[in-house]
Amino acid sequence: MFMLKKKDKKNRNFNAYELGYSLPADKFRPFFEDFSEKFKKDGLDPFLDEFNRLDGVNVDNYYRQTDVSFGESEALVEGILTYRGNALRNGATYGVGDIKDGEFSTTWKMEFDKSIALSDNLDFVGQPVIIKWDETKKPILKLNESKKSKETLIEIIYATPDGYVYFLDMENGSYTRQPLKLGCPVTGTGSICPDGTPLYVVGSGDCSEKANSKIYVIDLIEGKIIYTFGERSNYAMELPEEKYDFSSAGLFSLASDCLITQGENGVIYSYSIHVNMGSSEMQTSFAQKAEYTYTINDGEGSVEYAEFKSSPAAWGSYLYTTDTKGNIVCTNVNDWSTVWIRDLGASCNATPCIEVDEADGTAYIYIGTSLNLDEGKKTKGTAYIYKLNAANGDVIWRRSY
Repeated sequence: MFMLKKKDKKNRNFNAYELGYSLPADKFRPFFEDFSEKFKKDGLDPFLDEFNRLDGVNVDNYYRQTDVSFGESEALVEGILTYRGNALRNGATYGVGDIKDGEFSTTWKMEFDKSIALSDNLDFVGQPVIIKWDETKKPILKLNESKKSKETLIEIIYATPDGYVYFLDMENGSYTRQPLKLGCPVTGTGSICPDGTPLYVVGSGDCSEKANSKIYVIDLIEGKIIYTFGERSNYAMELPEEKYDFSSAGLFSLASDCLITQGENGVIYSYSIHVNMGSSEMQTSFAQKAEYTYTINDGEGSVEYAEFKSSPAAWGSYLYTTDTKGNIVCTNVNDWSTVWIRDLGASCNATPCIEVDEADGTAYIYIGTSLNLDEGKKTKGTAYIYKLNAANGDVIWRRSY
């Protein structure tokens, strides 16, 4: 494991109430022990260096005005509202399937136009989100009239590499409204606010010649883009154009009206979103726009920035991210302090999945790595799957393949 940068606290106590769970104190023992002697013994002295920015200004310290806390399941409407369903990333299904003879069957099929795709990464096409609209919301959505009058509407919202967002009826695949043009390809998965507020957030993939990659906030009442962020930032590391991808699926925290997402540019974004719902329209404003990134010093003069191709997972006020350098990092999103970091032994593009033990409330993380090629080999190597303690990063088990 890496130790924290030297200016960080070394004896921060976990608070069960911070995490949103009432647990015995010994489940969250102090973790920030002084690992200096251990690192010297192992011949290692790596540490993390962090950078924060608030509303466009670099800051040394950051504290949220309203604490963020993610519950086990915050969804107040039916559907799959983000990648793998929720903040724990453990809810990838919705409803009950009618499977006959043990086989899946195709009900309908929708294909985007690959001939006009703005991305070459068609192997990395993201997933749609699904929402069953509340009957009080459906009349104000700019839907086709036949869909407004439909008794039950389950809408599929799917952003694709051809640069469009498609809106489809889950029953038969027909359009519920006109596609929305983004102008940038999408190879990741979007997110809808879990309380049914008609906001959809999705990031674009690799940049085209016509537009810069960015994160879009879309008003699902009007079906239009109301805000973008993440365009090339002087705060982020200087990467080639193709590194400015946003394939992560963001997370909404209902307790604090906060959106958290991240990008391949190495930045984690935390934006407060204030929504005023009227009888037929929605007014939205953005505040406390915080950004966070880190570099890793291997102790030998090599400094590397994080790159995020996966989506973050969250438990209570703690965010779990994996980077392409092979680390999984636990961060307190209320002050952007690093709780723990673990080297997984290989690059990681996967999203953590969190399991909460119902018996005692202990949380565990499941995560797998990419293939770490053997020296001189192009197709042979080792990949790892871990089960970790979410509170401290301890390895419960590791399997290699």
